Amino acid sequence: MRERIVRSLVYASAIAGGWIFFGSFFATQDLLFAQLRGRGQVDLRDVAIANGVSMVLWMLVTPLMLFALRRVPFRRARWLAATLSLFAILIGAAFLRCVMDIAFMQFIEGRDVTMHDALNVTLLRFHSNVILGGCVLVAGTIFEVLRAIREKDRRTLTLESQLARAQLEQLRGQLQPHFLFNAINGIAALVHTNPDRADEMLMELSALLRSTLDLGRADTIPLRRELELVDHYLRIQTMRFHDRLRITRTVDASALNCEVPALLLQPLFENSLRHVVAKRAQGGNIELRVKRDNGRLLLRVIDDGPGFDPESAKLGVGITNTLARLEQLYRGEATTRFERTGEGFVVAIELPARDCAS
Repeated sequence: MRERIVRSLVYASAIAGGWIFFGSFFATQDLLFAQLRGRGQVDLRDVAIANGVSMVLWMLVTPLMLFALRRVPFRRARWLAATLSLFAILIGAAFLRCVMDIAFMQFIEGRDVTMHDALNVTLLRFHSNVILGGCVLVAGTIFEVLRAIREKDRRTLTLESQLARAQLEQLRGQLQPHFLFNAINGIAALVHTNPDRADEMLMELSALLRSTLDLGRADTIPLRRELELVDHYLRIQTMRFHDRLRITRTVDASALNCEVPALLLQPLFENSLRHVVAKRAQGGNIELRVKRDNGRLLLRVIDDGPGFDPESAKLGVGITNTLARLEQLYRGEATTRFERTGEGFVVAIELPARDCAS
């Protein structure tokens, strides 16, 4: 409601300002013509009143013209109807201004206006009214076209946002059951051989699911909370693999409040667990490094496995969804690299460091 009132005041101010400008222009023109014709001293008060009254009457007519203009069918298929509508609005406004001038002379100035006087006023002022009315229609048409473009852009942005949201929801819907499936497989492997440890894993899984559900529809969360989520997952895997799984973590304290995609790290750890720890009798080492640098957030998950060739290897559900979510959320501002270095196989993600001060 408040926004509508403010918008109406802005429109009213624009209309009043435009006609004040025209009134000032015509007043100076009348004064100049009077001097050029040698009429001597000109009464500034009379000129100001005459032009002021005319502009005030136009201020009253202009909203009616704009109201009618908004109902003109500006569509290519109906160009003839639009043209006729604009012509009707223009002629109608010009005649209305003539009638208002006549009424002003009759009731405000107290003149006895005859039919002959009314005809003279109409003939003298109709053409100028058509020109001024045309200015109103041109300005109003430009405004309507710009408003339609803005509205179309707004609808387009809204639809794009809704589509991106739907795609993110779909990706998350695929991702969470994927985690649950793999965690249950790990628990099932211990149910008969170590029931107590399987029970502990179920408790951790319950905590993980509860924390995940608490996220609601949040697309990004502080890194601090993301680390808490991945800790639940890693505790489950540590119970499963015992000392075969060795995890180290180096996290820049200044990055803990930075926003990151929810459930970003779990697929990266899971990739190392599946391809390194689970496949080797001696297990493996996984390291997480997080650094904030020059407005960017650098996350690296490093394992001591052989890695894979991202150009030829078929990526799993977790990594594929992670890449898709990064593209949806950051639109090219995030990068992901898979590389083999002297430290091991590295999955490196670089994001904009957002909302780190909260």
